[in-house]
Amino acid sequence: MRMKGIIKDFILNSIAAGVLCHRRLRMKIYRLYGAEIPADCEIKPRCYLGLGKGHLKIGGGGTFVNYECWFDLGADIVIGNKCNIAMNVTFMNSDHDVADSERRAGMYHPKPIIVGDGCWIGANSLIMPGVTIGNGVVIAAGSVVTKDCESDCLYGGVPAKKIKEL
Repeated sequence: MRMKGIIKDFILNSIAAGVLCHRRLRMKIYRLYGAEIPADCEIKPRCYLGLGKGHLKIGGGGTFVNYECWFDLGADIVIGNKCNIAMNVTFMNSDHDVADSERRAGMYHPKPIIVGDGCWIGANSLIMPGVTIGNGVVIAAGSVVTKDCESDCLYGGVPAKKIKEL
């Protein structure tokens, strides 16, 4: 079983994520491994897809994922229609309990992430486990989103807070 994981990781995160892999081939490889990505979506090279039990589901309407994004996939990650995800955004959807001093990372807890339609997530943002981002939300660059975001608002900061309604 370990060999299957190594092969899957190599195909997804070396071949498909490579800058020499054609866009259509990249999408075919992602779909082969369970991602739901429509033909009008684009995922740039050097994105990482985790090997967890979750699936990546991306809506249509030209949703765009820029370079070097990270999808943990401990649980499902759902991104809506007509979204723009800037470079180096991390979708971290697994966490651990704090355990004893012998090993602090305790019980593993994957939680889904949902991004609504029409969202724009700025560069170098971190989306944490279990977060739902409403429709039409803008996440400012460098933000850490730890809580749900209501629709049609601008969020920013560490941790991200509502800055204004749009």
